[in-house]
Amino acid sequence: MKFNFTITKLIAFTILFLSSVALSNAQTSLYNETFTANNGTTSTSNWSSNNYYTSWLSPFDVNNNQMRSFYSQGEDVWTSSSIDISNYTDLNISLDVSVSGWGINSSDYISAYYSIDGGNEVLIQSKFNNFSDTTITLSNLQNNGYSNLTIIVKLRNDGFKSHTFDNVNVTGTLLDAIWRNNSWINGVLPSSNKIVTIDDDFNTGIRGSFSCKELTVNAGKTLTVDNETYVEVENDAVINGDLIVETKGAFVQVNDNGTFTGTGHVNKTTANKNAWYYYTFWGSPVANMTVAEAFPNVSSSRRFYFEASNFLDANNDNFDDDGNDWQIAPGNSVMIPGVAYAVTSSTSSTFPGPDYVTFTGTFNTGIITTPIAYTGDANSEGHPNLIGNPYASAIDFDKLYAENSSVIEGTVSFWSQATPANSSGKFSQNDYATYSVGMHAGVAGASEVIPTQFIPSGQGVSLTAKADGILTFKNNMRVKGTTDNTQFFKSSNTKNTTNNIVSNKLWIDLKSNNGVFSQILVGYVDGATNDNDGLMYDSPKSDSGAALLYSTIQNSSKKYVIQGKNVNSLTDEEVIALGFKTKITEATVYTISIAQMEGDFLKGHTIYLKDNLLNTIHDLSANDYTFSSEVGEFNSRFEIVFQTAALSTDTATLESNTVKIFKQGQNQVCFKVANNTSIKSINIIDLQGRMLYKLKGVNSEETYNLPHLNQSIFIANIELSNGSLVTKKAILN
Repeated sequence: MKFNFTITKLIAFTILFLSSVALSNAQTSLYNETFTANNGTTSTSNWSSNNYYTSWLSPFDVNNNQMRSFYSQGEDVWTSSSIDISNYTDLNISLDVSVSGWGINSSDYISAYYSIDGGNEVLIQSKFNNFSDTTITLSNLQNNGYSNLTIIVKLRNDGFKSHTFDNVNVTGTLLDAIWRNNSWINGVLPSSNKIVTIDDDFNTGIRGSFSCKELTVNAGKTLTVDNETYVEVENDAVINGDLIVETKGAFVQVNDNGTFTGTGHVNKTTANKNAWYYYTFWGSPVANMTVAEAFPNVSSSRRFYFEASNFLDANNDNFDDDGNDWQIAPGNSVMIPGVAYAVTSSTSSTFPGPDYVTFTGTFNTGIITTPIAYTGDANSEGHPNLIGNPYASAIDFDKLYAENSSVIEGTVSFWSQATPANSSGKFSQNDYATYSVGMHAGVAGASEVIPTQFIPSGQGVSLTAKADGILTFKNNMRVKGTTDNTQFFKSSNTKNTTNNIVSNKLWIDLKSNNGVFSQILVGYVDGATNDNDGLMYDSPKSDSGAALLYSTIQNSSKKYVIQGKNVNSLTDEEVIALGFKTKITEATVYTISIAQMEGDFLKGHTIYLKDNLLNTIHDLSANDYTFSSEVGEFNSRFEIVFQTAALSTDTATLESNTVKIFKQGQNQVCFKVANNTSIKSINIIDLQGRMLYKLKGVNSEETYNLPHLNQSIFIANIELSNGSLVTKKAILN
């Protein structure tokens, strides 16, 4: 459902954008070694032994899988392999030690040491003489930029007593990633399992996007999420300094239970607006910001919210019957997360130009809900609701619909105003850009930009309710892709194809020499039929514009901007019925063209446009089609076909360059074709579609006196003696 607006309640879509983030902190085993006996000797190579008895096994061993010093003739030494600790801190070192046998010598001992990066040995702990079985430990050794750790165990026993050790274990905690002095301390980079601390100013446009487990921005420091970059936080974000998210930047929190503490700023820049009274749909990404704080320079009479429960449309004209749906949003009212607001520009702004808005406050995160109202007359086509993206990142409408399919339809509309209001103060609904979940594609509004499923941060959009209920937003709908917040605003004016697409989709444009733009999409996708499948696949088009192109469905009176069709119906014999409507009274040249296409069938076939009014067929794949029309609604004028036989079995078309038209005298116009054919008839039509002359011919060159041809531009439909038809636009000087 899309809204209509009068000049006092205008709405203009403005370009808004996204943001994103992710992180962990448990003890990890870095090293563990237990020992085994091998044919009576130790299995380790890092053992320097002065044992008098060289046998590994001894009657004094409690078990034979330990390192042992028994009746040594000096100090026995074991050294671990090098342990990489570059990304870990809070190191814990432990080894199990025991003693058995008899006899005591004052020089007996077992001692454990560590060495970092080849430095001096540092004592962990020593055990002397007749100690009990125990564990030698060193806890929470901090890493101050170190790379490698080595464990050393030294034993001596001059008597009949066995000193043994086993299970040497080292654990540590992944180092936090700390940005300080323009570098990551110790070279530890952010990752989804690390806590990140920003202790110096950081700009993702310069330093790069990152994900983390938790985020802290220290006091006096600023983290800037620049355009087309992101920061993703798995859990909590604590902003003691400042967080700035630019228009196309993305700040994402992943866990719905994650918290946001502190204050940040989301800067939004709109597309150019042609007049101050063009509206934008806004949704606040921060909590507790008032309408006046967000839009301080906008007249209090130009800030609205939409009260969906008040909407009543018994006559189905897309206007509220009693005019109480749009309500003034008081300046001191707090912008509610999930609700959209319609706001004009400041009257002091320079146009054409963008709006600049900064949202300041605690970022919204986690589960957010807002009511959805199902209203209107039983015969009403739509039940509109205006909602706003509540996050500092884009959200995926496909996921929003999946979560809320019981209360909303599968179509979302973006206001993308590019045409002025008419004389009655109404804006054209053709300015809406529309996206369909079932089609997984969208069509452009007057801005000529085709939307994707991503709703930018700060953006308000129009949804259609299918029942009263609650709309739920969750963090898993948020996206961080560097282009997710820019796809909607990337124009697709060139004829192109998209590879690796299973479904076939065709976008057709209608343009005119006086500013008309109308786009439709017809797609052959799984789940769709050739009938009206509802808003999941088939989206009706308002006919409030000056001129529009639309597709039609048999047994339906609606005009469609998006139409889904059965995938099995796309064959050489397929016919796509198109309608055309215009209210323009002045002379106008219209052009129909292919905007873009997807799918193997469409890429492998020539696409023809059949004009049933002129009984012509045109190769639309090769050239755009130009025509004129009188005022009216023509529901069966055009068809898209895939073979020229669609015209007739005995009629062919020729390229327009096979006919030459030129002026010979004041009122004399000459028509000339190739010598092997002759002219049978000529119909002269002006740019308003009115028939001016019906002429007969016999020769390959005919000259006619046309005193009533007041216009220098006209359309000539020429039938030749061989049955060929030629349509040519003539411009006479």
